[in-house]
Amino acid sequence: MTLPPTPPATPEPSRRGLATLMLLGSCASWGLSFPLMRAYNIAIAERMPEAAKLFGPAWSLTLRFAGSALLMLAWLAWRGQLSALTRLERNQGLFLGVFTAAGMLLQCDGLNRTHATTSAFLTQCYCIFVPAWVAFRSRRLPAARVMVAALLVMIGVGILAGLDLHTLQLGLGEWETIGASAVFTAQILCVERPAFAGNRPLPVSCLAFAACAAFLLPVALATAPGAHQLVQAVAEPSLALCLLALTLVSTLLGMVLMFTWQRHLEATAAALIYGCEPLFASAFAFVLPGLLAGALGIAYANERFTPSLVIGGALIIGANVLVQLRPQAQR
Repeated sequence: MTLPPTPPATPEPSRRGLATLMLLGSCASWGLSFPLMRAYNIAIAERMPEAAKLFGPAWSLTLRFAGSALLMLAWLAWRGQLSALTRLERNQGLFLGVFTAAGMLLQCDGLNRTHATTSAFLTQCYCIFVPAWVAFRSRRLPAARVMVAALLVMIGVGILAGLDLHTLQLGLGEWETIGASAVFTAQILCVERPAFAGNRPLPVSCLAFAACAAFLLPVALATAPGAHQLVQAVAEPSLALCLLALTLVSTLLGMVLMFTWQRHLEATAAALIYGCEPLFASAFAFVLPGLLAGALGIAYANERFTPSLVIGGALIIGANVLVQLRPQAQR
């Protein structure tokens, strides 16, 4: 499958503000996944010490995307919208499924090999990759405010994560995380591609969820100690509720908002908005870990409020305001 070249398009100004709010909603739903996934993975590691580190993330992601695909299929059937997909819709759905699954797998495996703060910082490299690709494609440098905003987001995320550049080393885990960010760049560009502008977002989302689950299932099965552990990972009510929240909020809601509303913004603006995800993750981490620890019977403490949240968050928000105040005329 290849993506045909198409001319750039300008987003509808009337929908720009609403699209920005919807993508912030995506960031909030994905930010919620950080403490939920962290708690789930800790619980799986304690209950199944013999399992590979990648088993918990791979199996939970498989279930989340499979569940989202089934729920979306049921919704489309109820709405009478189960008509056949067009060729462009099939292409976009498959591309998005593969990009999403590959990016998440690289990110999860990289997280097993590096510090969480480093992972949070390097994942946001798409704030640089997307403007760089757009500049290469258009053969024009990004607007000065876009370059400044991208730099502000990276600095803000670095402060938010408490990154120490003196100790940062690029080993396998770091390169995997950068690779994940590159794949997420492809995902962002695939969503906003003008050739796919006429696609129906909900059927495309359904196919993307199914493709993602199909991509992840072999990894989950290969890393599972046995069939019993596949059932055990969802048998406890607390674990099942955790996965249900991840499926409904972080996967179904978050991805549908992205696939539906990102097309109304430039790719560079969308990438900078997605830089708000760590800000939401930090906010949720002040409250949820303690509650999840009690429900799952694990050791997981709430994070403490620090000045870095205010400083890093202000830089990220300021970067997005800088871009939104004067929308780009080009992608």
